[in-house]
Amino acid sequence: RTPYRILYAEGDTLYAIGGDSTIRKSTDGGDSWEVKGYNNQNVSSSRPFLKSQTGTLLTFASNSRIIRSTDDGTTWNIVHSPRPGTLPLGTQSWDIDEETGYIYYGEYNNAPQTEIILWVSKDDGETWEEFKTFSTTDGPQRISHIHAVQYDHFAKRIVICTGDGTEGTGLWRINKEGTDIEPIVINSMFSDPLDRDIPRSIGIMPFENYIVWAGDTTLNPYVFRMARSEIGKDNPVVERLYRLN
Repeated sequence: RTPYRILYAEGDTLYAIGGDSTIRKSTDGGDSWEVKGYNNQNVSSSRPFLKSQTGTLLTFASNSRIIRSTDDGTTWNIVHSPRPGTLPLGTQSWDIDEETGYIYYGEYNNAPQTEIILWVSKDDGETWEEFKTFSTTDGPQRISHIHAVQYDHFAKRIVICTGDGTEGTGLWRINKEGTDIEPIVINSMFSDPLDRDIPRSIGIMPFENYIVWAGDTTLNPYVFRMARSEIGKDNPVVERLYRLN
């Protein structure tokens, strides 16, 4: 029997990659599967996978190229090739702004880079352009990595998690105008050394009145929570909820 690895699930609709490199779809929660097509791009089971508001499918080939299907997974085209030394960190590396339909993707560098780019597609993933470029070497607020790009469905904003260990490390979001990013909570907001790297994370959990995340460092191995009412303050209050092992 061919094993399937789930790439995407919403309700009873699932997409999977088979051990024979076929893309498969189930509309009954996995009881039955339809072969959509053979994928010769070597889709990885650990790569990000998106389904846009129009039904377009997007995922990453094993060489970190973004591939796109407009026929429900039957055929795929390469739409974006990675810059050398960059790749998606994981399934949280991109998301869709449900208000605009724009898709944002953040690079993670696995080799020395002088810049890291937040990309955006405004045409359902067909083409990609630079939205924000971060220096990895210049200035105290330099950014080493983009850990996550997630949609906060309460604030209706894309949130970007950045690292590591600089003044600019932390949670950012697309501004209201959609023209730039603005900080939610970053290292430069804290003066106490014990608070260093509180904002450093690889993903968020959005709640109606709070943003929650787990620390990405053994110096602050906690689940943190910040009230939304603290956003915009110079010295925001962040709660330590639970110490992780």
